[in-house]
Amino acid sequence: MLSGLRLEKRMIKSVFSKVGELKHSRDRRKKTPDLKRVLGDLSERRITPDRNTPRPEQLNDWLRSDLDQLIKTMKAALDAPGDMDARAAFERAIHNLFGASGAYGGGALTRLSGSLQRLVGNTEHLTEIAPLINIHVKGCLAAVRAKHGSGEAISDAICETIEARVDKHLAAPQANDETAEAEKAEKGTETPDPDDQEAA
Repeated sequence: MLSGLRLEKRMIKSVFSKVGELKHSRDRRKKTPDLKRVLGDLSERRITPDRNTPRPEQLNDWLRSDLDQLIKTMKAALDAPGDMDARAAFERAIHNLFGASGAYGGGALTRLSGSLQRLVGNTEHLTEIAPLINIHVKGCLAAVRAKHGSGEAISDAICETIEARVDKHLAAPQANDETAEAEKAEKGTETPDPDDQEAA
């Protein structure tokens, strides 16, 4: 019986040693590579936390480019009212300026470009609203020039005035439709439907 007990102990030791070897070999395979070998010596690199942040001169170049594109596409869209490509380019320029305006300082630039986007997106014929488009673009240029100081209060006043005009313009077709319907109801006449005339 004693020899059986020794045999059992040896078997248990053997099993445990095999399990240990297996575990050790799996750990070796899972071991992460040495970061110095992969990345090199990090002390030689200068990693700044804001290295992806654009420099101020880059932002100014981008802003100038966006404004130039806005002016160029506005002129093309107003000069050729039927050209849908010119209109699409103008809408894209407005959208790009509005989207990047937060990085450019936000404020009046964001409000005006957003108002312009809403106006152009909801108006069929741009030539009808050319003065309002022009004042938006000039307002964007002025907002860029007056980023700091008392220009903010003036920009807010200009934004409120322009936004009120846009609201009035966009509400006008709806008001005109409601007025025309009310006048028809008062007269008791409706515009005859061409399909009804053909049937008679």
